[in-house]
Amino acid sequence: MACTHPRITDMTQSQPQSRRTPTLEIRGRILDAARQILEQDGVDGLTIRTLSAQADVSPTSIYQHIGGKQAVSDALIDAYFTDLREQLIAIDESDPVLRLRRAGMIYREHALDTPGIYALVWMGQASDSAQHCLDAITQIIRYGQAAAVFRDDDPHLIASSIWVSIHGFIQFELRSAQPRTRGRERVDRSYGYLLDLLIRGIRR
Repeated sequence: MACTHPRITDMTQSQPQSRRTPTLEIRGRILDAARQILEQDGVDGLTIRTLSAQADVSPTSIYQHIGGKQAVSDALIDAYFTDLREQLIAIDESDPVLRLRRAGMIYREHALDTPGIYALVWMGQASDSAQHCLDAITQIIRYGQAAAVFRDDDPHLIASSIWVSIHGFIQFELRSAQPRTRGRERVDRSYGYLLDLLIRGIRR
C-alpha cells in the first residue's frame, strides 16, 4: 500500500492562527493610557501599577514593549515635541512677524491641550526632540533676519529667549488657582500682548 504524506499547504492550514497582539498596537495602548493618567492624576499618578491597570496589560508587557517608568516618560516627551515641531514647520505665513506670532500661539495651544504631559516635559532633562523644536523656532528667526525684519543677533539666542519667556507665562497660567475657563479672554489678550512685546523687541 502506497504511503502518502500530507501536503505542506495542508499542514500550514492545520496550524492554529496566532492571536498575539502586534507590538505597535500594545505600545500605542500603553502610551495612550499613560497620557490619560497624566491628564487625570498628574505626574505623581503615573506608576507602572496604574499604567498596567489603565492599559489592561501586565507590568511585564510594559517593560517588554517600552521599558520602565522613565522610558514611558521619555516616549511621551519625544512624541509631544515631535508633534509640536511638525506643527511649527507647517506654518506657511509669508510675513515673518505673523509666522513667529503663530508659532507662539501654537506652542501655547499645544501645552494647554495636554497640561499633564506639558508638566512632565519640563521635569526631566532636555531631549533631542526638544532641541529639534527649538531649531524650528530658530529657523523662523533666521527667516525674519533674511527678510531684514528681525535684528541680526544670534538667532539661537533670540529663539531661546522667546521660548523661556512664553514658557514662564504658560507655567504661571497652568498653575493658577482659577479654573481655566474663568477670565480666559483676559489671559488670551495678555498672552497676545506678551508675544507682541517679544516680537517688537527683536525687530529692526
